[in-house]
Amino acid sequence: MLKKVFAAAILALFMLSSQIALAANNYYDWNKVKQISSKSELAHYLESQSQAEQTVIHVVLTNGLSINIYEAINICPGSRLMQEIVSGDGQTTLIVYTLKEYPGTRVANAYLSGDTG
Repeated sequence: MLKKVFAAAILALFMLSSQIALAANNYYDWNKVKQISSKSELAHYLESQSQAEQTVIHVVLTNGLSINIYEAINICPGSRLMQEIVSGDGQTTLIVYTLKEYPGTRVANAYLSGDTG
């Protein structure tokens, strides 16, 4: 009996954490997010956010623009990129990008820029 109660508690905890994560995306104010209508605009925006050291970037793709993960990786080659499509209706797509630098990227960039301080 105790094993069943423990298993039920673990399952309930997992379900609650999943609902909290889903609610966080559903309640995000997507009206304030940058709207992108071309792949080149997306490339510039991801680069600017990367330079600003943003690691989680919310984007709304408009005008039926779609991009797969391989295209996104080519747009942002200096970082490990994760793409989560939150929703889409054919005209707009809500996407969350998570950028993580490769180990040594900052050191390499410092040497390339000449500023090793």
